Amino acid sequence: MMKVSVCMITYNHEQYIAQAIESIIGQQTDFDYELIIGEDCSKDGTRSICVDYQQKYPDKIKLVLHNPNVGMLPNFLSVLDKCEGEFVAMCEGDDYWTDVHKLQKQVDFFNKNPDYTVNFHSLQLMVNGEIQTPAFLPKNTFSIEDLIKSNFIGTASVMFRFQKPFSLPNWFVELPFGDWTLHIINANKGKVGYLPEHLGVYRIHAGGNWSNARASALKQELVKVKFYNHISHYLASKYDRVISVEKIKLWNNILNHSDIAIPTKEIITDITNCLQSFGKIDNATRATGSKSNRKTG
Repeated sequence: MMKVSVCMITYNHEQYIAQAIESIIGQQTDFDYELIIGEDCSKDGTRSICVDYQQKYPDKIKLVLHNPNVGMLPNFLSVLDKCEGEFVAMCEGDDYWTDVHKLQKQVDFFNKNPDYTVNFHSLQLMVNGEIQTPAFLPKNTFSIEDLIKSNFIGTASVMFRFQKPFSLPNWFVELPFGDWTLHIINANKGKVGYLPEHLGVYRIHAGGNWSNARASALKQELVKVKFYNHISHYLASKYDRVISVEKIKLWNNILNHSDIAIPTKEIITDITNCLQSFGKIDNATRATGSKSNRKTG
């Protein structure tokens, strides 16, 4: 059985794709792994580079070639569908790994920790051609509550347990938080482990998804509110207290900018629902306490 499938999506990464692929096929492991590349009809020479590598490593590399372009998240889903590994790792076409033992270290972690469903490590950042090295995170185990608050897992650092059928909600492709959604879903099945090592590089450049996504911070916050509503429903309201705190922060930021037109009814309804997520629990506690007092009185 294939041990690890590495998912790579790429679009217009002609300058970077060779380095990304080389960093993966150069991994030293005591198990079999595969690289699946989803090439989304690039306008530059990305596709021809991918084809050349696949022909050079036919037993290691699979290609998913789109024509026409399908978009980032549908591309990712098409790659994930081809995965055969017990574990899935990810690396986009403009990032790369710096440690030839990266995959081995992450698989070894899972073998020693069967109650963990996700593990990740630190990444260095390449900003305008210069490497920056962020500090390590303060703890080695994280929970789904931590991930609901923010997405601190870099795409090129993550590995998760994988078993088909692997289902994702229908709204997965509608919002620009594919990685975040995926991490929360996986964290709902077990613990999240952190390896305090810098094992890869994440590029930040004008063509990167993060730079484009931050073009309108307020619009991003409105989309986050919608994202949290979906997550709340998916998790059957189990983590609504945490979600509500984050949504109230978002609404506070949004309402401080009067240039955004949002229906007042929508705002009031959503904030009321957030507050009720606390009230329901508090009311239930008070009711239980009242019953207890009546019995002992």
